Amino acid sequence: MTDRLKDFIENNADGFNDLEPSQDSWNKIAARIGHSEKVRNKKLRYISIVSAACIAGIAAFIIFFGKPQNQTDNFAEIPEVLEAEAYYTSQINMKKEQVYQMAGNFPELKNEMEVDLAELDTIMVELKKDLNDNVSNSEVVEAMIQNYRMKLMILEEIKSFLETKTDDQKNTTSYEL
Repeated sequence: MTDRLKDFIENNADGFNDLEPSQDSWNKIAARIGHSEKVRNKKLRYISIVSAACIAGIAAFIIFFGKPQNQTDNFAEIPEVLEAEAYYTSQINMKKEQVYQMAGNFPELKNEMEVDLAELDTIMVELKKDLNDNVSNSEVVEAMIQNYRMKLMILEEIKSFLETKTDDQKNTTSYEL
C-alpha cells in the first residue's frame, strides 16, 4: 500500500505544487503568530517579575531571620571553651618548658616536636573556624579538647623518652683512672 501511495504522489506531484494559499490566509497566520508572541511576552514578563520578587523575599528572610538570636560570632564567649583553653594552654606551656630544658642534647627531637605541635595548631585553627560557624556544636568543642589532649600526650611521651635517655646516660657514665 505504501508503494501505491508513493507512486500516486510521484505521478501527480505537479498537481500538488500548483496551488498557493491566498494572501488572506497568510495574513491570518501572521496575526495569530503576532498575537501568540504578545501573549508569550506578557507571560514571560509576569513570570520574571514574580521570580524576582520571590528571590528578593527569600534573601530578605535569610538576612533578617537566618541566624539564630542566641548565636554569637566569637567562640571565646563560651565559658566551657574558655576554661578548657586556659587549663590546657597552661599545662601545655608547662610541659613544653620542661621538654625544652631536657632536650638540650636532642635538637632533632625538639624540631620534630615543633612540627607535630604546629600541625595540631593548624587543626585547632580550623576547629575554631568551625566553632564560629556553629557555636552550639558540642562535637567541635570535644574535638578541640581532644586536640589539647593530643598535644599533652605528645609532650608527655617526649618527656618520658628524654627522662629514660638521661637515666641511661647517668648509668653508663665511665670512670677514668
